[in-house]
Amino acid sequence: TRAVSKIVLGKQEKLYLGNLDAKRDWGHAKDYVEAMWLILQSDKAEDWVIGTGVSTTVREFVIMAFKYVGVELEFRKVSFAYETRPEIQVLSEIDFLVGSGEMVAIVGPSGAGKSTIFDLTQRFYDPTSGSVTINGSQIKDFSLQEIRDKMGYVSQDPVLFSGSLKSNLLYVNRSVSEEDIREALELAKVDFVDELPNGLDTLVGEDGVGLSGGQRQRIAIARALLAKPSILLLDEATSALDAESESKIRSSIEKLKGRMSILVVAHRISTVRQADRILVIDKGRLIGEGSHEQLRSNNILYEKFADIQFVA
Repeated sequence: TRAVSKIVLGKQEKLYLGNLDAKRDWGHAKDYVEAMWLILQSDKAEDWVIGTGVSTTVREFVIMAFKYVGVELEFRKVSFAYETRPEIQVLSEIDFLVGSGEMVAIVGPSGAGKSTIFDLTQRFYDPTSGSVTINGSQIKDFSLQEIRDKMGYVSQDPVLFSGSLKSNLLYVNRSVSEEDIREALELAKVDFVDELPNGLDTLVGEDGVGLSGGQRQRIAIARALLAKPSILLLDEATSALDAESESKIRSSIEKLKGRMSILVVAHRISTVRQADRILVIDKGRLIGEGSHEQLRSNNILYEKFADIQFVA
């Protein structure tokens, strides 16, 4: 697809010109799709399509491609307490936004509320007050299936089942093509399949017996990608890995940035520094937000976190 789109954002004009190849140049594709999306939603859409001679099927393409750019996830003054312990506030008026295609990291001490944020995002619980929204709509207005179809989740200890690697990959989505599988394996840096005796048909034991921790984690990421999520949740996905495995997982995350919105809980400073923004949570409150450099200079808790990591 070759086209020229011109869009005015406030007083700033942006011009996008060139071949759109989402697989090879996603950064350019993301800008192009976002510009096209805004144009096609505006009252100038018909004039633009006629003026450039672009087929109206472009709209269908943009709608499809926009799903892979990611969605906006927002917490608006979210507070939460468990029904069995209403006097204990787990989260207090948490406010943050994960923009489309953005990577946001959450750091904080144990018990700060990081995992609770993931639980609310997946709607295992509803906030006591405030709201969690996806693209401006409250998640409680969606069905659980609609919410979870938008999300991929990778934990510190991923669950693999006894069977072949391929059956483990297809557990979340059995309708994917061989090309989809190859792309997910490439993005997740699953580069060891050819070394296995039967490739993807190689049998593994329950919990991935026969694979290293890093290999299990990369299979779990590939599996999450096959669900074709708009939001990827990584819950301390690198914390128990050796340096080489962690490096490969970080490389995978880097390739995914911009393709989908990513929310990550991490203790490794190397993973946290990959994020576009970092949130610092303590005792259920958001006490800092910014880049690694900004937080190192103005947030005492984050500075301690970073210093411990550097010493280690």
